[in-house]
Amino acid sequence: MKGLNVLYIVGGEGHRYGSETIAIELLSAAQANGIRYTVICANKGAVSEECERLGVKYFVAPFKFYVYKKPRSFILNCIKKAVWRVRADFLTARAVRFIENNVDIGIIDIIHTNLSRDLLGGLLSRKYGIPHVWHIQELFRAHYQLTFLRSDQINWMSDHADKFVAISNTVAKDWISEGLPTDKVCVIKNGIELSCVSQKKQFDPSAALKLVMVGHLVPAKGQEQVIRCLSRLPDEIQKNITLDCIGDGETAYKDHLRRYASECGVNMRLCGYRSDICNILKDYDIGINYSAGEGFGLTTVEYMAAGLCPIVANTGANTELVDDKENGFVFDFSSEDSFDSLITYLYNNRDVLSSVANNATKKAFSEFDVDRMCRQVFKLYDQLACMDRK
Repeated sequence: MKGLNVLYIVGGEGHRYGSETIAIELLSAAQANGIRYTVICANKGAVSEECERLGVKYFVAPFKFYVYKKPRSFILNCIKKAVWRVRADFLTARAVRFIENNVDIGIIDIIHTNLSRDLLGGLLSRKYGIPHVWHIQELFRAHYQLTFLRSDQINWMSDHADKFVAISNTVAKDWISEGLPTDKVCVIKNGIELSCVSQKKQFDPSAALKLVMVGHLVPAKGQEQVIRCLSRLPDEIQKNITLDCIGDGETAYKDHLRRYASECGVNMRLCGYRSDICNILKDYDIGINYSAGEGFGLTTVEYMAAGLCPIVANTGANTELVDDKENGFVFDFSSEDSFDSLITYLYNNRDVLSSVANNATKKAFSEFDVDRMCRQVFKLYDQLACMDRK
């Protein structure tokens, strides 16, 4: 089927991270596949800029997530939950009115929500009887330890979507175990535009070992643990290792990381948010994923595609991406000694590092190409649109 009109609801802060990167890939492939998107962005940024570049109709209608960080105090929790719920309800209701006034709902065939934390698409789907695809891009709670604002949120989600797209088998199993119906969940693994990733040409065994971590600067991503691990390495190794953290975060946490790295004698730089990640990864040797629970780990695939050696924690979906000692290395998240030992081994065995990195590139190009992901998502649109018209 060709010529589907899709209302695409994209939450997020406007940076070219994870879920918003996936949105950009789908938007870029849409026209060639007969998909006409109308995009609703929560914030201006990477997705709205891509819409302008592609000539895709978009609107910015601020709305808030239906999740929050639960404080320890019972009283503070009650107050925070109530305030955040009122704010989320108000902004979401306002976004519904904005969409009704600016989008021709009558021509929309499919609604696609890009994050599990947004309920806007579910409200519109129920109100207008439009099939709803809901992307699940993260584990249920493991990563950021967030709590739902609605007490019945899983049931509400199930009642307000026709299909949930989990980005990995791990994510699918996690959400099904928490109550999503099995028959509504399918797995479509993320992909990236591999052709735009500049590749590392060779490793210099005599040069300093360059490590990189890409992603939000938040405790759940493990930047502090990596600094602590590197501080325990022998002096002759530590002084020949650099760590760059690429991404943005709260000022207080960034200041903490700088102080901690200085105290530990670790050569660490905070490089801020970079929109040219695909061009600069080739300058590193090892890409690190120390997250508490990645639903997929898009940056890990970027490391692999760029010719870096990925080293990842045995959490989340990391082991779906990396086969230990074959196309990367997996360390025990619960044992910092595991990470220390791995860095020491790779520092002393650059030939192994180079060989494994080469295998990682091969796997990235064979399994995580963006065209595969886009075809599967667009096929799902077709299936739901056909079901709706029977």
